[in-house]
Amino acid sequence: MQDGASLTVYAISAPQNTPKVEASFRDELARTVKDGFTPEEVAAARKSWQDEEMVNRSDDYGLMSELLGDERYDRTFQWQAELEAKVAALTPDQVSRHSGGMSIRHR
Repeated sequence: MQDGASLTVYAISAPQNTPKVEASFRDELARTVKDGFTPEEVAAARKSWQDEEMVNRSDDYGLMSELLGDERYDRTFQWQAELEAKVAALTPDQVSRHSGGMSIRHR
């Protein structure tokens, strides 16, 4: 896995609601750092990621992008399969343990 990661969140709201949206996001992030992820949240995220991986490989552009990325980082489809197996095996405790260092940087 990579040594670093980032999380980018986008939201669309009326300008007058932007402070409420930002506050809601900060509250949810604080809850996640404090309480961790639920089994349902981890299962939904895992399924979403797995579905996205499958869709990305289902057309020429997505497949080519993945092949180019693999070449750039010296990875193979075997590496991809091992990554997918690791993601499939993640538990809520493991995911939550690694999310404790999250912080918010506003742009």
